[in-house]
Amino acid sequence: MNSATGVLVVALPLLAIRYGASPLELGLLGSLGAMAYTFACPLAGWHSERIERDAALVPAEAKRRSVMLSCSLLMVVDSYIFLVGGLRDVFILGVSGSLCAAFFWPPLQAWLADIGGRARLSERLGMFNLSWSAGIMLGPMIGGVLYSIDYRYPWCYAVVANALMLTALLLTRGGRSRDDHAAVGAADETPHLEDPGVFLPLALWANFICWFALSNVQSLYPKLAVANGFSPCLIGYLLFLVGVTQSVFFIVLRSSPRWHYRFGPLTIVHGAAAIGMLIVFRSTSVMFLSLAFPLLGVALGLSYYSSIYYSLCGHERTGQRTGIHEFMVGSGFFLGPAAGGICAQYAGMRSPFLLCALLLAATAIGEAAGWLRASRRVSAARVEKPCSHSR
Repeated sequence: MNSATGVLVVALPLLAIRYGASPLELGLLGSLGAMAYTFACPLAGWHSERIERDAALVPAEAKRRSVMLSCSLLMVVDSYIFLVGGLRDVFILGVSGSLCAAFFWPPLQAWLADIGGRARLSERLGMFNLSWSAGIMLGPMIGGVLYSIDYRYPWCYAVVANALMLTALLLTRGGRSRDDHAAVGAADETPHLEDPGVFLPLALWANFICWFALSNVQSLYPKLAVANGFSPCLIGYLLFLVGVTQSVFFIVLRSSPRWHYRFGPLTIVHGAAAIGMLIVFRSTSVMFLSLAFPLLGVALGLSYYSSIYYSLCGHERTGQRTGIHEFMVGSGFFLGPAAGGICAQYAGMRSPFLLCALLLAATAIGEAAGWLRASRRVSAARVEKPCSHSR
């Protein structure tokens, strides 16, 4: 799915340019698509749970049907490429595709929690994160090649990809029977079912801030880089560093659960990312920028992994929680360029990256405050424990 999305990341703006889109219209095209996805995600999460209740389905089967609905709708929408005759049609194509994609991601993420025991949830999420990050890295390359052959081919690729996914989903079952699902839930160990507490809102907020920063980097940094004399290849290299670092860090996070329910890793990576954005704000040195962009990739990796893990680590309302998780991702992409564009317009092209650095620093300070409070509670408990047993 993400490779099918990735091909359109390149093809959609090129198609809009083909029909004479202005820079303002290109920005509006991206913002409207992100807005449609953002506000549809909570609805998609609720919809998958509504199917489960109304049809008395196993949770995983309900998620499978929602994902199948998304693939079916996307096949119809992407086929519309053969009817596109102007810029208005490009807007319809882009916004409709984003809307339909929202019914894929939250249910799929909830399905990862419903399909097996929570003891190995982090491993499943690790494979999921690696798969979507690989898809979004490869997709634009495929899209560029296909568009150079024929502007309709990227959408043909998306139709074929969704048809293959739909076929695979039709040949599979959504999960265990209700009795088996209940037995697995009873057999799960208690530590994997505990309430994430403050870590869920912290991770959701951090996820929003990191995607807010990434959207500013992707939308606005190329213009600043061109003004500094950077070549397109160098700009692509710097942006690639973010994605490849995020993917590598997903492997690290999947290999160990030591970061679960800990403030320290969150504080460190977001503080480091704030420093990285300050470098982007101030520096034109390729050496320093080659350090700064990976710092954002590490923060994105931990924030996204934490957000989805804490959204799914309990049995209740997984569909709604993943809908909120994806809402935060979409909100970052929707609000980031808008806020950054206003800053760039009135305070200079470098100001959006200072804004991102300040938001990341504030996030790290908030996490450090939570870390300090947790340390004090642990220390107080250690002091009180011997006293409670004394006579």
